[in-house]
Amino acid sequence: MNLLAGVDESLRLDSWHFVSGDGEVHSAGDAFGPLLRELPRGSRLARLFELSPALTERGYRFVASRRTSLGKLVRRFGSVPPTG
Repeated sequence: MNLLAGVDESLRLDSWHFVSGDGEVHSAGDAFGPLLRELPRGSRLARLFELSPALTERGYRFVASRRTSLGKLVRRFGSVPPTG
C-alpha cells in the first residue's frame, strides 16, 4: 500500500510527510502538529506549531536546507560516532 499515492510524485522528495490515522497526508512544516498530537504530551507543542503555520514552514525549510551541515554538527558534538 502506497501511503503517498495522493501526493504528486514531483513533491514526494521535496520534504517529509506524515500520514495520520485517517489517511490524511501532511507535509513539511504542516506535519509537525498532527505528528505531535499522536505523541504522549505532544498536544501543547502541537498547538504552538499550529498557531503560526507560516513561521513553522519557514523554520522547517531553514533547517531542511541546512541538513548536511547540521548533520555534521550532530555527529561531531552528539553521541553518534562519525562514519567513514
